[in-house]
Amino acid sequence: MFKFIVVRPHVFSFIIFVLEIFLIESYIKSKRKLYLAFIPILSIILANLHIGTLPMFLILFIPYLADNIIKLEKGKLYSEGNKSDFRLLFLVFLGSIAAAFINPYGPQKMLYFTILFDSNTQTVYEWQSPSFKGAQGLLIFATFLIGIVIMILSKSKISLKHILMYFGLMFMSLYSIRYYSYFMLLTGPLLGNILNKSHNFKPIKFPGTDKTISKAFNAIMAATMLFSILFKFTYHFEAANLDKFPVSAIRYLKENTDYQNISLFNDYAYGGYIMFNDLKVFIDSRQDIYLKAYNSNCTVYSDYLDAIRGKVHYKNIFEKYDFEYLIISKNNLLETYISSDANYIKILSDKDCILYKKK
Repeated sequence: MFKFIVVRPHVFSFIIFVLEIFLIESYIKSKRKLYLAFIPILSIILANLHIGTLPMFLILFIPYLADNIIKLEKGKLYSEGNKSDFRLLFLVFLGSIAAAFINPYGPQKMLYFTILFDSNTQTVYEWQSPSFKGAQGLLIFATFLIGIVIMILSKSKISLKHILMYFGLMFMSLYSIRYYSYFMLLTGPLLGNILNKSHNFKPIKFPGTDKTISKAFNAIMAATMLFSILFKFTYHFEAANLDKFPVSAIRYLKENTDYQNISLFNDYAYGGYIMFNDLKVFIDSRQDIYLKAYNSNCTVYSDYLDAIRGKVHYKNIFEKYDFEYLIISKNNLLETYISSDANYIKILSDKDCILYKKK
């Protein structure tokens, strides 16, 4: 999870999704309706902290709704088929949708995710599918396999909600690597539940009659969790790795130009670093603010994609914005074209990028 726990709104989403599952499971076990009353409140909080993940909040209801539609006993698979639970959960589902409208942007922001899906989000790394190439891809596919093996070898029946939760999150992770964090966060407990039922694991019992050792153990576990989080948000962020950013190019522009007033074309991934150095960017990684849907008459993102993919002649885009300098990454289609264009002079070359100047 460490790769995904960063200074982004996902930190709120992780907590809210865990609480959502906890409240639903608590209701199913105790039948106390008070647990479900808190879920629409979570929807309001999510809508105001990270509304882009609201669809995920609603999707997590589906396994529980499906599990209570019909009674099923077939082989190793079973479902509860509790119509009363279904009706109540469905009302909470609808209530969560209605509650999410309580946000500063109203209905428009509720459809935020559909606009992103219609705007070539696969160009953003976290929206890409995982690959077998590299250690990360192998780790992801290995965790998928572990869960499947646990379910195949289980000696006990498996709940329909667990099957839908596991394979639903796995499918979403295969579609986009960003969902793998939710897969890791939410499937561990259900696999533990399957293992417990299959092998009848007993809780750890500590020696002695008093609860001192048990309390000490719980305190150590809580301290370990807290230390891990503090470690992540202190040590991990002490310094940024600048190896893949245009350090030399920015230094040159700041030393040799009126850098705050130049017109600059930049690679998508370099936008944040360039802005950090007080230069105006063409685009940065906050994709949505460069879309027509959220910035009237703005076609920057589509123009950027057209230029780097060669869908239109890059000169048409460059003339439209009158770029004086270009900071582009190496070994891509646009750099191939620019390197042969006599109208641009190569100023310097970094490890991963090149700075060009228009004649």
